[in-house]
Amino acid sequence: MFTKRTLALTGLSLALLASACGSDTGSPSNGSSSTGETETVVINGNEIELTSGLATFGSCDSLLTHLRTEGAERVGPWGFNSGSYWGGDVGIMEEEAMEEAEAMEDDASFDSADAGGNTVTETQGSDGRLTEGEDYSGTNNQEDGVDEPDYVKTDGTRILTMTRGTFTYVDIDGDAATVRGSINLNHSTQEMLLVGDSAYLFGTNYGEEVYYEEDIAADDAEADFASDTSMPRSFNGPSVTIIELDISSADSPTVVSTLNVEGHYLSARKIGSNISVALQSDQHDLGFVFPQGSKGEETAEKFNKEIVAETEISDWLPSYTLTADGDTTSGQLTDCANVHAPAEFSGFGSLSVLSIDGSNGLEAPGAASVLASGQNVYASTNSMWISTNQWYDWGILEDDERAATENSYTTQIHGFSIGESTPEYLASGSVRGHLLNQFSLSEYDGVLRVASTDGSPWGREQNQSESFVTTFAIDENELTQLGQVGEMGKGEQIFAVRFVGDIGYVVTFRQTDPFYTVDLSDPANPEVLGELKITGFSGQLHPLGPDHVLGIGQEATDEGRTTGAKVTLFDVSDLANPTDVANWTVDNSWSDAQWDHKAFLWWPQENLAVLPVQNWQEQFFGAVAFRIDLDEGTITEAGRVAHEPDESDTLGNTNCEVLPDDIFEQFAGQDSELGVMSEEMQFMGGEGQFQDCARGESGANGYYCEPWDWIPMTDADRDAAGIDGTLEFCWPEGPGQDPIVRTIVIGDTLWSLSWSRLQANDLVTLDAGDFVSIGG
Repeated sequence: MFTKRTLALTGLSLALLASACGSDTGSPSNGSSSTGETETVVINGNEIELTSGLATFGSCDSLLTHLRTEGAERVGPWGFNSGSYWGGDVGIMEEEAMEEAEAMEDDASFDSADAGGNTVTETQGSDGRLTEGEDYSGTNNQEDGVDEPDYVKTDGTRILTMTRGTFTYVDIDGDAATVRGSINLNHSTQEMLLVGDSAYLFGTNYGEEVYYEEDIAADDAEADFASDTSMPRSFNGPSVTIIELDISSADSPTVVSTLNVEGHYLSARKIGSNISVALQSDQHDLGFVFPQGSKGEETAEKFNKEIVAETEISDWLPSYTLTADGDTTSGQLTDCANVHAPAEFSGFGSLSVLSIDGSNGLEAPGAASVLASGQNVYASTNSMWISTNQWYDWGILEDDERAATENSYTTQIHGFSIGESTPEYLASGSVRGHLLNQFSLSEYDGVLRVASTDGSPWGREQNQSESFVTTFAIDENELTQLGQVGEMGKGEQIFAVRFVGDIGYVVTFRQTDPFYTVDLSDPANPEVLGELKITGFSGQLHPLGPDHVLGIGQEATDEGRTTGAKVTLFDVSDLANPTDVANWTVDNSWSDAQWDHKAFLWWPQENLAVLPVQNWQEQFFGAVAFRIDLDEGTITEAGRVAHEPDESDTLGNTNCEVLPDDIFEQFAGQDSELGVMSEEMQFMGGEGQFQDCARGESGANGYYCEPWDWIPMTDADRDAAGIDGTLEFCWPEGPGQDPIVRTIVIGDTLWSLSWSRLQANDLVTLDAGDFVSIGG
């Protein structure tokens, strides 16, 4: 919730904060290291318990005191972090200063993509239902027993998809598919998990801009230091959106409940019927003021300190809103006693894990939070670990200090126990360098293994880099290093990691691809056993039995210039001497499976591997299947699958009602949604079409269709255009607009999924069969 704050100065509260900031309390903000012991300190009369260098808070008062104290130490005339981050504000500043601050914010932001075998998450054969891994393939999860969300799920009798904002229920009978029902939600809902006849959908929803008309009271004697120009301050959002769908009626998927939490969705995991959701909530907009120039900085800082002094706990912690059974409830996401602060200050945002009992539906969430940020999410069957880039006040660092900081960069790791009604904080620690993705983390026999590369992800001194595998034990709330092995990829960065039992596989790259095998059987003494140098690199590693690993990535020249997609079969039967026994390459191409492990399919019953491949030169945007003979050590291309337009059908043919072009002519030039639609039709020169789709209808042959929901349409406009259902806009498909993104095996059929089509293909011959349109 964003609130506008009164700026009346109260010298008493400022004095209290100044006193708190000046005291030697031993709070986590002083940068002290973890001790593994428990210590209670008092700040402004509130007790704070430090456990292993981590602060826990017995009450909201003590937590608020901590936040106010940290805020007072760090706030200045430009808000927090010397203006390079202020929690979403644009603020009150003259145009030149605003542009500078925006540039600083862009520099400070970093989006670490979560890049990435087929594992069995549930066995259901005892009661007559099909068994995952035997009768059908499931999601390609990182760990056995831990299901990851995706935009397609199946139980062998139905395929559920979430594409382009539309959930579609498809019945499967052999190689025949029947669309039973669909529901258009929004494009922010991207992936799902399935519990029985309930589908849980996850995403981040971004709100509308909020304008603040009066930031400073007109009669305030000290307000002349700031501009009175009204401008957009922030977006009223974002929020994590979790939707519960009842799919017990195949023809009518129904929204049962919706949970919204302030923040960004990171990821989720399902163990049994328990779902754990990781989210990142940024610091709230506190309504800081910014000076017009240097003369106003002292006054602006005074105002901003007072703003911090007047904050309440709701100004710092995320809230939730639950809509279920027609009722709406809201509250604070995390109980203050379950909020923790790392010993090393990590920003004013919060990293939270909330729990959902999938068998009972959405309820008021139980959550645990750490005052930090998060990016990469990994989970074992009992723990969730989230890594985050180290927090730095980049705005106050000189160039030489920034370079030194990048070279000594560390990544923080926070753990939560999951599987219970409310997650519990487990432990925190840090590792040198930065992590690649979720596969950089692995928990095995109570030991956390972490692969990292020296320096920051955007560091400028990568020629000095080195990669490591570090092992940790949990000692109370602290990650304690057991061992570490390095000297991998000098001057290079990690491009792929996979931990399998007590063995680790690491790929680094700059010009060539060293493939390393690491022995982790003794966590206190990890050891690099073997190294193989080949051209190109693997971005994804998938174990194929005990003696082989498949690498998916890019071929490259001896100088390191990438040339096209590459699949490599590694023989690791002799860990000291790994070899590449087979390779497959195609120039000028790539595969999403290089960074998205869920795009890869391994079906061992047929020795079949399938991955999407996109090739602009050949205009191919389908999937390639391989037969892999592990005994012979060979990779053989078995065939290709593509989604071609149905030549026997008329281009643009659809089961929806196509709206006549002339229906929009009367709205040309209007400042309305219908006016925008008229302009779109003119821009397309009659090549596109608007169509009105009832439930279960969507798509058009040879056309790319999207729901027209990016601007809400009023009831009056819908009536004027005669629109009753979901409005779609379709235009002729261009190259690569609708690539194959997933493949699934059910019985003797290989199902291929693109954003608008689900197609049956013969598992042996790969011949294309019938298809259905999906995705609205």
